[in-house]
Amino acid sequence: MLGHFFGYYDFSGSEYCCKEIKEGILREVGQIGGFFQMESGNQHRSLLVSNVFVLERKISRVGISLCGDLVAKDSEKTLIELASGEIDFSGEVIKSMLKGANGTFAFAALADELWLATDFLGGRPLFHAVHEGVLIFGTSFELIRRLIPKPCSLDFQAASEDFCFGYPLSDRTLANEIKVLRGGEYIRCSRGEFEVAYYERFPVELETFTAIESSLEASALAIRAAIHDRVQSGESQVALLSGGLDSRVIVSELLEEGHQVTAANYSLVGTLDRIFAEQFSESSRISLRINNFQKQYHCLAQGETTSFSLNAAQSGLPEKRIFSGDGGGEIFGFIDIKPEFFQCSCFDDFVNLMIHQQPSKYIGGDKFRDNIIDACRDGLRSQLDHIGFRDELKAAYVLYLVNDLRRHLHEYFSGLCSETRELLLPYYDRRVIGAALRIPNISKELVGHGYYYRLLDHLSPAIKLVPWQSYPGSIPCPVPYEEGRGVSQWGYERETNRRDARRWAFLALRSINLSVQNKEIRAVILVVLCCFAIIGLYKNSYIFKQILRVNRYFSLARRK
Repeated sequence: MLGHFFGYYDFSGSEYCCKEIKEGILREVGQIGGFFQMESGNQHRSLLVSNVFVLERKISRVGISLCGDLVAKDSEKTLIELASGEIDFSGEVIKSMLKGANGTFAFAALADELWLATDFLGGRPLFHAVHEGVLIFGTSFELIRRLIPKPCSLDFQAASEDFCFGYPLSDRTLANEIKVLRGGEYIRCSRGEFEVAYYERFPVELETFTAIESSLEASALAIRAAIHDRVQSGESQVALLSGGLDSRVIVSELLEEGHQVTAANYSLVGTLDRIFAEQFSESSRISLRINNFQKQYHCLAQGETTSFSLNAAQSGLPEKRIFSGDGGGEIFGFIDIKPEFFQCSCFDDFVNLMIHQQPSKYIGGDKFRDNIIDACRDGLRSQLDHIGFRDELKAAYVLYLVNDLRRHLHEYFSGLCSETRELLLPYYDRRVIGAALRIPNISKELVGHGYYYRLLDHLSPAIKLVPWQSYPGSIPCPVPYEEGRGVSQWGYERETNRRDARRWAFLALRSINLSVQNKEIRAVILVVLCCFAIIGLYKNSYIFKQILRVNRYFSLARRK
């Protein structure tokens, strides 16, 4: 099961509130299932509940929980020494341990003080809220929302950003009352004190390589080290294998090291995703399990789709941690840098280009639409100022890198499904991202997988045994393949977008009927569009998904 922890810390003396929250935690633990342990401290003013304590209570002097991996031997050694009491529990020791880690993790330690932290990128979410002087924290957003003893209110800024980008920026969540730690942040609680600060500021502007060849060599070394250090005990490694490039790189490097690999593919018959995965598994002689793709009509956001797909792909695999190629295209493929970026002359130009998923004016009108877009502009400008890179194109790339990678898997990691397993994420490694930040100035030749394809010459030759599926608008796969043999992932999505308009319209129509009192919904116009789709005259389901998302955001404020 995926690692989780949650709990509370009373730093103001609200005994009734603590009692209510504790009862809620015990109730939720019983519903989640699995084996959870509890640690309390400060005369029961604090509680830490986890299914991944570092050491058993009879050995541990400090209750320490780690979800994910540190991926650094020195940091792992320090963690064990802290838990066993071999070294003193102190802030400086904890900060040093966290700074030396390369992995994706959420950390909690309960002694006389409570310490909470996320990894340098913030890829493993750690949510927190303060209610009547009590800090409520945990690795699941939905769980924190249920533990707060009052209904949450909608954060319009966060909802606007989620609408346009697929995730809120900064430390925001859809609930005003709940925040998420940013990369390199920690929380320290002691009697009467509550502090949120950085143990390490990320990103930092690193000195770039002067030659592209030096950058390619460093990137290849970083990828190899990130994969090697995540290898699990035993002969066979478990990995997800799509028809794309990122997972192919990981599996090829594992084979290059001499490991056996059991892989899984989640796709439809006749798609390039399946065709290329099967071809690669045959040529490299690895065991491949195929899990058939299933269309899900409850997944409205990118994070939800990612979470469901990762869970579905795991079906039937051995009970081990799983290698995943998430993040490779963003880091080395520059897939978010469009040709228009090279024509930008100021930050405002970059900001306008980044807001690419704008809400339809038919949902709430021009004013509602403009309010969302203005909120997104403000959020992006604040983020670009926070990054502070001198080169504006590099700043835009880093903004995408930090936010897209950081929030891409939050829905997955936040889930409480007992079948969800830990992911091994080499592209989220500190060394890999550091190598990406040192790539020389971004040019048209490097974007669209230009840099990535040159990087392949420094990695395992097995990667190029068979073709792979390339991103739309990127450089085509250099390995030849038979044109027209299968449909791409994005071609399938375009086709289903038209074919499923009727079904999405039914779902949206029900949502509109439930939301007639919502002033942001233009019910009459949208009911007409839904009817057109139902009788086959309108064949674009995108607006219906937007209706459902807008309704979800505003209903969040009404749910407890």
